[in-house]
Amino acid sequence: MIAPATGRRPPLVRYLAPLAATLALAACATQATDSMPPLRAPDAAPQLVGVEQPSARERQRLAAAYGGVYRWPPMEALLRRVVGRIARVTGKPADAYEVAILNSPAINAFALPDGRVYVTRGLLALARDEAEVAAVLAHEIAHVTLDHARARAELARRSALVSRIAADVLDNPAASRAVRAEGRMTLARFSRDQELEADRIGVNVIFRAGYDPFAAARFLEALDRQRRMYRASGEGGVDMLSTHPSTPHRIAAVIAIARENGARAPATAPDAAYAAAINGMLYGEDPARGIIRGAVFASPRLGLTFTAPAGFTLESTADAVIGVARGGVAALRIDHASGVGEASLEAFVAGDWIEGVRPEGVRVLADAPFPTVMAQGAGRGLHFLLAAVRLDDRIFRVIYALRGDPGAQQQAAFEAMLRSFRKLGPDEARSIAPLTVRLAQAGPDDTVQSLAARMQGVDDPVGRFAIMNGLREGDRLTPGAWYKIVE
Repeated sequence: MIAPATGRRPPLVRYLAPLAATLALAACATQATDSMPPLRAPDAAPQLVGVEQPSARERQRLAAAYGGVYRWPPMEALLRRVVGRIARVTGKPADAYEVAILNSPAINAFALPDGRVYVTRGLLALARDEAEVAAVLAHEIAHVTLDHARARAELARRSALVSRIAADVLDNPAASRAVRAEGRMTLARFSRDQELEADRIGVNVIFRAGYDPFAAARFLEALDRQRRMYRASGEGGVDMLSTHPSTPHRIAAVIAIARENGARAPATAPDAAYAAAINGMLYGEDPARGIIRGAVFASPRLGLTFTAPAGFTLESTADAVIGVARGGVAALRIDHASGVGEASLEAFVAGDWIEGVRPEGVRVLADAPFPTVMAQGAGRGLHFLLAAVRLDDRIFRVIYALRGDPGAQQQAAFEAMLRSFRKLGPDEARSIAPLTVRLAQAGPDDTVQSLAARMQGVDDPVGRFAIMNGLREGDRLTPGAWYKIVE
């Protein structure tokens, strides 16, 4: 969602910190050699938050980075049951863990040192049953129990690029620490040994809790299939798909751990209780925050749409739309200020948006559909293209950050994006309806293709239906069983 910025000259940390972190993370994550590259703009929250007990304010900011807490009582009850069973077998009190769903389509889960456990809507939509969710949560809790966050935080602190970018853009040591504390640790992936250690403990825990220990392998396989689908479609994210690489070696390892417990892989069938808990939950983006389709952002609430430059992927956060170009060479942030009246766009774009960066070359963009003023600036090795766009009583602020001098091609791409701003018509706004997970009962003649044909609003419906329901090529549906679809 593009949220209003506070004040006509927003504080530096409030305005630029997410953009700086986006640019820094995109660059660092692509340097990893033992896992897949990032596929989408980074989320603004961590897998784990440091090594200290997070404050209430930090927890609120973390949840906000993933769209805030999403309330769905049937699934919340199921998750409480899962963490309760995990707590009992690990010798914790029944209320040792507090679990919440985050309003994000990203596939992620994480546990905090204080016992808070978070899981995203995206992960719940991918999981097939309660046992798979238990495997994920037990794995994340194991990372905290084993103090892996400390080693991970040390790795992040050794990243000179993160420190340099944060300091360069923020020019404020305290703010730089705040960015790191907010948890943008996704660039510091867990080592192979740490992953296998957390896998071992997690599989043993869910087995002792009465869950199928092979659920961990099933979820890793689903994660790997989702990753390959994202690669093919150009989607994805710096979430579990990159921070928890799913390799054949790791899948084989968790299967071996399950067998060590004397368990045999059961014949799997749809989990009716899990399906009932997820029935009706929001799927994909929340229209209240705006919808992203490729490089296009559309917000029924704002009545606005625009198209990002080619090569960018977008992410709608609680505060703004952010984006990153392939390879992390550029980052984008767009938000808006309300109640500015007849403020001059020229004066607005020349304001103190970025400490230490003086806007120059202020000019009106010709042929723009709305009054638009541009400028540019540079500071500490970064270059910025800036713009202010007036739509009705709002001024939209656009920052395009690059590591090198903006050439003619980048200037043209930036201007083309500004010219793509337009109002959504009433019919367009109404057509952007939320997608939800629904249950479809298989009849005696139903096939994967026939139920997938009922999927709406998604690409490759057959592929998504198969992954969401743990089906492989050639699998037959069970008559009378309930399967997840998207409508």
